[in-house]
Amino acid sequence: MTELRQAPFLALGMICSPDGFQRRVQVRTTMLLVGQSAGDSLVAFRFVVGGELLRPHAGRAGEMEEMGRLQRQIESEAAAHGDLVILPNAIDGGGRGHNKQCACIEKLHAWYQHALRAWPAASWYGKTEDDTYVNIRALLFDLRRLARRDRSPVYYGLMAVCSTFHGGVGRSCWKGDFESCPFSQLNCWEPYTSQRRIDPEARRQMYRACGHAPMGPLATGPLDVQSSDLARKLWGCEYLRDFMVVGREWNRRTGGCNMSHPNTSTSAIGSKTCDCVMAHWLAECMGSTSLTVADMGWTKAHHYAAHPGGGGWVSPSAASVAVHFLKALPQERSGPTNSVGGEWMHVHNTIAAVNETRFPPLLWSYRRHRFTKLEPAVHAWYHAMCGKDVVSTARLHARANQRRTSRQGAEAARRTGLVGGNPSSWPGYGCHPQRFLPLPVYVNAEQAAAQTAVKQKLLARKKLLVKGGRFQRLHAG
Repeated sequence: MTELRQAPFLALGMICSPDGFQRRVQVRTTMLLVGQSAGDSLVAFRFVVGGELLRPHAGRAGEMEEMGRLQRQIESEAAAHGDLVILPNAIDGGGRGHNKQCACIEKLHAWYQHALRAWPAASWYGKTEDDTYVNIRALLFDLRRLARRDRSPVYYGLMAVCSTFHGGVGRSCWKGDFESCPFSQLNCWEPYTSQRRIDPEARRQMYRACGHAPMGPLATGPLDVQSSDLARKLWGCEYLRDFMVVGREWNRRTGGCNMSHPNTSTSAIGSKTCDCVMAHWLAECMGSTSLTVADMGWTKAHHYAAHPGGGGWVSPSAASVAVHFLKALPQERSGPTNSVGGEWMHVHNTIAAVNETRFPPLLWSYRRHRFTKLEPAVHAWYHAMCGKDVVSTARLHARANQRRTSRQGAEAARRTGLVGGNPSSWPGYGCHPQRFLPLPVYVNAEQAAAQTAVKQKLLARKKLLVKGGRFQRLHAG
């Protein structure tokens, strides 16, 4: 990879598994090949691995030789391609007897520190993961749009909320994401804890306790992007530095966050997820500074399914910017065609030619642990197009089609695109053509207001029809 001769617009790191060689080849030949045509908005992209590899299987003969061979392969790949950074002070290899969150958090911290040093004049800094396909050109379109609004500092991604007490040890409460969970009821999700074996009463006590812990925003796994002023403030935060000093010490004291060690689940890092720790750091480090939170929503960012799926798992569309949870290995058969590398190519073929996003991010102001809507008319427009009530109506349509296609047979179901899926879980997870909702297009404020009014009238009429039992009959044949 040729080094950039000017400051990049975006420095983007992909957190990787050390032995994910075939995935990195797949990314280079698809996602990055398309992303290189991003025009004047230059991107510094790097694969990110930790330099302290953890022992995969304690006591197994030949494991040290295997680790040495893996280390040499990684170094050779970095030298050959120039797009892989080895972070010397970050552990890696979690998930093989180790708490993988520890390695993820160390690599997350080390990547942002590295990016700020390597490209100090970049406009944006971000991270993604190696089970995520990012449409880089569409992402840049959204970031340029945000830059023109002059609302810095900005935090961009598929947003959710998490609560953690000062010190960060022992508990985190997942409050819900911005779209599927009503914002007035952000306790709609069960509290999350890395201590999996927790009795119901202890869970209830933790839930009540976390209700008083400071809330912070977090960009979930697919994509985390920060404006340069936010990145400098957050990653230079004294509290975060102290947190990582203590956390890294505990990680090494517990044998690389070994799951069998009694103190792993209560250490500063071992008790967090790689998502929730960002909310904790922002809650502690932003102080009185107002942060603009730019939510992609489930239409732009979602998990992968080969069919209409359920909840946040859905097949890609032209609106997809980041598609997460691509877990099939490159050499495995997967996707709708059950072909080698099929799910990754399904995403690539669907979104690679898309150069822009169809609507702006939904903006919130975050200050002193409180959230306030910005540009409420845009929120109203999006929820009129893709909100829970709209999807509930589409769900009835989907069920009517399921009944019809079941009589006509599997071939008819395949032709209509309704193969699989759980319609009862669709409300609150965006607009997707596979779920009978067209992709929304935001043109300007005036047109959006008119669309919102029309949609609200249609929705009110459909609610009356549903209440009278007529909607099912209208769509049954």
